[in-house]
Amino acid sequence: MRLCVVSANLGSYDVQVPWTPQVVPPGVTVDVYRLTDENFPPRPKAMTSALQCGIPKMFGWQLFPDYDCYLWIDASRGLLRPDTVAWFLAQLPAWADLALFRHPERGTIAEEYAFVKAKLAAGSRYLTSRYAGEWLDAQYQATQHFGFRDRVLYASTAFMYRPTDAVKAMLTEWWVHKSRYHLHDQLALPFLVWKHRIMPAVLDGDIYHCDHLPITRARR
Repeated sequence: MRLCVVSANLGSYDVQVPWTPQVVPPGVTVDVYRLTDENFPPRPKAMTSALQCGIPKMFGWQLFPDYDCYLWIDASRGLLRPDTVAWFLAQLPAWADLALFRHPERGTIAEEYAFVKAKLAAGSRYLTSRYAGEWLDAQYQATQHFGFRDRVLYASTAFMYRPTDAVKAMLTEWWVHKSRYHLHDQLALPFLVWKHRIMPAVLDGDIYHCDHLPITRARR
């Protein structure tokens, strides 16, 4: 099995820390791609660095083709343990083409929508700096169709997938939502997983306190 790890730190938003070489099961090889402004140049005429990060997040399978499995990790986290990739691989059973964490704080798209809306109205410095002017209401409405039942919210900080046709179609439409409506990409994720009939392996651990994905981002 050939496994690809992708991460992107564009606009030097995060401090780039060294990652630990990974120890994986026999028969598994791992290639790691950490994208920066130097090897994934900015496109200032078209998008911010925050939006550009969505390209490797949602199109890693296209940028780095011919791998059997892909692991996305936000630049706020890191491979600081030698067994992180092997651990994640163990979370992806044969019946699933996608493994991702359940959101540890909110349980539905509706809850996340209400949370972000309230925080923006209250003038949250962090959320305003990231999402002011984004089309939050339109994003939420775009998920309220086709008989979708809003029962889960995922954390999109890190996830592993097999590049099946259904998963690639889901990731492509995820990019459409991110660029069309709202930079906050996890709002649409449960709807798109459901729409493309993907059965995910859902990890119930708290991604914010996961030993295998330690936080490397310094508080600003």
